[in-house]
Amino acid sequence: MKTKRTAIGRRDFLRLLSAGVATTGLATFPSSVIASGGTSKVMRIATWESGGVKESMDPGFSYQESDACRVGLVYDRLFRIDSSYTPHPELAVSWHSNQNADQWTIELRKGVKFHNGKEFTAKDVVYTYKRLLDPKNGSAAAASLTAISADGIEAVDDYTVKFTLPEPIADLPLVISTRHTFIVPEGSKNEDLRINGIGTGPFKQKKFIPGELISYFVKNENYWEPGLPKVDMIELLSITEGTARNAALQSGEIDLSLSIDLAGMAALAKDKRVRVISARSPYVIDMVCWCDTPPFDDVRVRQAMKYCVDRDILIKTAALGHANIANDQPVAPWIRYSWEVEPRKQNYEKAKALLKEAGYENGLKLKLYTGDASPGMVAMAQVYKEMAAPAGIMIEVIQTPADSYWSEIWMKKSFHCESWVGRPADEALFIAYHSKAEWNTSHFRNKEFDEAIETARKTKDENKRAVLYQKAQRILSEQGGTIIPYFMDTLAASRSNVEGWEPHPTSYVKDFRYVDFSS
Repeated sequence: MKTKRTAIGRRDFLRLLSAGVATTGLATFPSSVIASGGTSKVMRIATWESGGVKESMDPGFSYQESDACRVGLVYDRLFRIDSSYTPHPELAVSWHSNQNADQWTIELRKGVKFHNGKEFTAKDVVYTYKRLLDPKNGSAAAASLTAISADGIEAVDDYTVKFTLPEPIADLPLVISTRHTFIVPEGSKNEDLRINGIGTGPFKQKKFIPGELISYFVKNENYWEPGLPKVDMIELLSITEGTARNAALQSGEIDLSLSIDLAGMAALAKDKRVRVISARSPYVIDMVCWCDTPPFDDVRVRQAMKYCVDRDILIKTAALGHANIANDQPVAPWIRYSWEVEPRKQNYEKAKALLKEAGYENGLKLKLYTGDASPGMVAMAQVYKEMAAPAGIMIEVIQTPADSYWSEIWMKKSFHCESWVGRPADEALFIAYHSKAEWNTSHFRNKEFDEAIETARKTKDENKRAVLYQKAQRILSEQGGTIIPYFMDTLAASRSNVEGWEPHPTSYVKDFRYVDFSS
């Protein structure tokens, strides 16, 4: 099935379903794929976010949910990061640092081949990281990898890589394990990687065209982990509307939905053909304002906005109970280095007093932009509007289309909703709040905050490192321009006969090695 549309919406899906087309359109695949794929087990997986014609197979330019799925199928990283953010061997088998933690040596797995038959070596690792750091390539990965230097990455031999760092980093495996750091073959070009994914991962790309509804991936028969993957083909669909995903799952048109519509979750839970999957996650849905733009450039206004929030009510109404309370900083209480303090409580008197001090005794009128680009963003905005009114903050909620939200609204409006996948403490704090971060969506620039993170990275004593990360979280909570009321659980669903898959707390980590149908 070929179309120029970038994703399936509710009306499109239900129209196809009622016309009897969905079964053949979504459950089958081109004869050319069948002939060369030799498939018997086909897992149909729906993603909730699509980049349209900007979709990519290039790990260095993986931004959307659909990108992360494809990259996770085709590629491997040096380290596999578990749900507690502990690194485990993947393409790396062992690693150690010198006493100062400014030089790290990583031993690589032998006998691994890329999908084109090329042997994986240290040269591929060096090339991957230098490519990501090269400003000419324009990858956002560089913003997360500022702690390492391209000049300090070298191949000691075919299976050993050394990282010599400008400053010590106590947790290097975590710092260099981002959504972009999947290993590509030496010499790969941007224009080729965008449409042709060649990795060492459990599946090989069979058919992918940016902007098309469905892409296909077949089992890598030579995968380095014996017995994996479990299925012969994965058929990946982009279905942006939650009601359409739920309908597809209940009708059997898909086997696994990586996100489910909250409003329809009760119906899914009652359906014996469906298994609802919930996992605690540090996934953030927030409201962000620009700290350098009036009226948000006054910290008292930002604090007043935070005092309007009743976090418990927001969890019950906007998240329907599927969240854990947050205190306007992105490190969840169960994540290492978290700042444990009683969350800020709603206080209208304090909010009004702060607004008066800031010169807004008669209140404020604001426009808050939101959309269904991430599940729960619209509900959060609508509930917050009601909460802010008693403090004199009158909000007009502007809902915009999901398919253009990240390109037209995110980082382009001075007050808008956004979402961030869960990350370990250092990355979560740096990627959106450090003064030099490319994705500093709130325009927050605080020297004390920056220094706390930078010093923590090179502090070997874990307790002292924790104090510094906690200091950064306190500064952000008290002075930042981001309202983070809660950490949203990861909610997914599958057909009842699907096994071997659980969501990772970092949603861009997609592990489909064990997904299978029960016998």
